[in-house]
Amino acid sequence: MRGERLSVVGRVTMDFIMVDAGPAGGAVRVGDVATVVGRDGDGEISLHEFARWSETISYEVLTRFGARLSRVYVDG
Repeated sequence: MRGERLSVVGRVTMDFIMVDAGPAGGAVRVGDVATVVGRDGDGEISLHEFARWSETISYEVLTRFGARLSRVYVDG
C-alpha cells in the first residue's frame, strides 16, 4: 500500500490473493495499485525474491501470470 509491504493471508488461489492491510485497511480503495513484482515508491519486490517465496524459479513465475492480470510496460 503506497510502497508498504503487506502480508498475504490465507491461500493463494489461481489468480487471487488476500492481504492484511492492518489498521490502515480503511485507506485502501478500489482502483489502488497493488504491486506484486516491481517498484512502488521506495519499495521493491524483485522477480527473484518472489520466486524464492514461491519455491520456484523466476521464469516459472513469469509464465504463471495469467491473461487477466493487467500489465504496464515502462521503458527503461
